[in-house]
Amino acid sequence: MKKFVTLLLSLALILSLSMTSLMAYETGTLDQAYDLTRSYFQSKNRLTSMDEVISYESLNLEAEDMSEVYAISSNDIYSAGSTAKAVVTISLLGQNPNNYNGTNYVTMLEDYVNDDGSVTGTFGANEDIWVIYGLYVVDSKELDTAVDHFVATYKAEDLNYYESTWGEYTFTGHDLDTTGWAIAGLSLVNKTAYKDYIETSISGMKSLSADNADGSYADPYNGNTDTQASVLQGLLSYDHEGVLNDAYNINDINPFAYLLSFQLSDGSFGYGNTTETNAYATLDGARALGVYKNGHFLDKAKDSYEDAQALSVNLSTSIYTYNGKKKTPGVSVSVKGKTLTKGTDFTVKYASGRKKVGTYKITVTFINDYADLDDYILTMTIKPKKVTIKSIKKYKKKLTVKYKSAGKTVKYQIAYRKKGTSKWKYIKTKKLSYKIKKLKRKTNYQVKVRAYKGSIKGAWSKTKTVKTK
Repeated sequence: MKKFVTLLLSLALILSLSMTSLMAYETGTLDQAYDLTRSYFQSKNRLTSMDEVISYESLNLEAEDMSEVYAISSNDIYSAGSTAKAVVTISLLGQNPNNYNGTNYVTMLEDYVNDDGSVTGTFGANEDIWVIYGLYVVDSKELDTAVDHFVATYKAEDLNYYESTWGEYTFTGHDLDTTGWAIAGLSLVNKTAYKDYIETSISGMKSLSADNADGSYADPYNGNTDTQASVLQGLLSYDHEGVLNDAYNINDINPFAYLLSFQLSDGSFGYGNTTETNAYATLDGARALGVYKNGHFLDKAKDSYEDAQALSVNLSTSIYTYNGKKKTPGVSVSVKGKTLTKGTDFTVKYASGRKKVGTYKITVTFINDYADLDDYILTMTIKPKKVTIKSIKKYKKKLTVKYKSAGKTVKYQIAYRKKGTSKWKYIKTKKLSYKIKKLKRKTNYQVKVRAYKGSIKGAWSKTKTVKTK
């Protein structure tokens, strides 16, 4: 009985997806889906991650025009892949990854690439391909070597090769998300040179997906929104018209039909059987639709990077620490190596305030001989000042921490751990004192405090060690 019910559900899904595919290419459903997702992202008033910036830009939207622009920090960088993603994101934001808040992310990325093209500091093939993405955007001298090593190391005919390592665990299996990313990257780098590799990868994906009655690209019976969107990004980058003309259908179902079956009425995407918005599915779905409509986001990042090299706009200081005084950084501008003059070639407009903790826009407007250049928006950040712990009162199973104010608009994060252990526990509060409970008696604890406002965090206080009674 269970098999019969499953069969009926599968047939219903096939019929539904087939109708979706028919509608997609006879009534412009793809364009409607794109517009709907674009409207969903346009309704956002802020972006909170590099991935959100990338998906936003994929839809031909400009993240730098938002009231609150995401600022990449050291917290985002933990590997070669995350460094590459920072290079892509900074370029999409119209800024220079060679000098972003005083850090050269391009050099940092290239330093991960060894002489033989192998990459240190990655978790596996999924991050290796992101390294290639970053190198492609900046047209790095390391690109060809890194791509050749990738192709030689990860065999297209055996999709079991994709591995990801997290700590002491290594996961190996059919990772079609990474396959899709690899096809996209190699198509952009040199579609002709890597044609055999790409087509072998596609053939392998089709073989793995051949029995999927729902039209999904996946290891059998495990289709999902993320994977389908990632595969589509690769297929569209390699053969845009082929995708639209059913050259890559699974069981006569166009791959877009399966993806759009997860699109919700507000333009976001769900995952599995849920009708709720899933953040990752929405980001990936937006990128697939963006590649369909606008081309791959890497080419947009590449164009922006080239523009940033011709035009250099920098602040004398972009990150300040709060002291109650107004901050007015200097602005330097050059075009193709020529230094421009403020008042003659450009004007600067500063956001009001610039005293409190927060992020502020600074707009450079070009005039006279340079009036054809678009306005350039910079951001400066005022971080909370470093917190000073006033006292820590000891009890049998608790501690009361008191600390000095870091300003009226901030909140506080308290971190504590048993001395000798590595894992901190965190508490957030608005108050200038906090009672940490449920501790062990006669045990040494380490405590530190910092101020924050949204995603803007101040420096940690000095760590204090205290023993409960």
